[in-house]
Amino acid sequence: EPVSLRDSQFVPCDAWQLLTYPFYWVKTNIYVVTEKPFRDWRGPMAYLAIAAVLLIGILRRVRDEPRERAGAETCGLGLVLVFVIISYFAWALAFGNYRYGVTLEMLTGVVVMGALIMLSRGPRLRIGLALALLTIAAATTVYPDWGRGRYGDRYIDVRVPPLQVDSVVLIEGGLPAAYFIPFAEPNAQYLGIENNYLKLSQHNRLASEVKSLMRLPGRPKFIVSVGEFDRGKLEQRLAQFGLTLGAAPCQPIWSNLENPALSLCPAVPR
Repeated sequence: EPVSLRDSQFVPCDAWQLLTYPFYWVKTNIYVVTEKPFRDWRGPMAYLAIAAVLLIGILRRVRDEPRERAGAETCGLGLVLVFVIISYFAWALAFGNYRYGVTLEMLTGVVVMGALIMLSRGPRLRIGLALALLTIAAATTVYPDWGRGRYGDRYIDVRVPPLQVDSVVLIEGGLPAAYFIPFAEPNAQYLGIENNYLKLSQHNRLASEVKSLMRLPGRPKFIVSVGEFDRGKLEQRLAQFGLTLGAAPCQPIWSNLENPALSLCPAVPR
């Protein structure tokens, strides 16, 4: 469809939140900048470091003070700060999704340590402050848990029940499940509907092709249940193509990815 696919659910809601967004991350939260429980003090640290460098730089220019050795040690820091500031506003206004700002996350350490070198004197003081900040960051950071799988003999190990060569297989819903396809019958046809990109209510050529194939008589048809099995939901989806769940039981698609659970269910004319 000719529509924007931009995800704006994490974009700051007003100018104040835009300017103070990193400080929203100092306590464990959910659905602020990511869907999972999350906390990160590195962003606020970098924010304060940038503010301190800019403030001290302005004061030194106003007082016309000579450039100190610490400034010479961080001669490239100014360019990094400009990049981080511009990129932060571009990221926050475009998405605000934390995992889309990985470059900014990686530069927080550069910004904080660069500011530390520029603003403090003496190696012992710098090392002491650096260790203190590192300890605080390590102790306070709560990384989003995306349910990573355990290591095994194979990176991805999938076992799909046998399918007929000319089968049509519909993947129901928007959860990621297409990883099983390379392990399934290569000459079957796999379709997706009701996901981020395609809806049954649409009338574009791709949606029309999915509807046409699902209604085409003669070919064996299946629907993949993604997540917890919900017969009513599957029946409702199949009814839109004049189909219903067959009498044969659904067969599990086994994988070492564990979540979400997949099962292959036969579909027959109503």
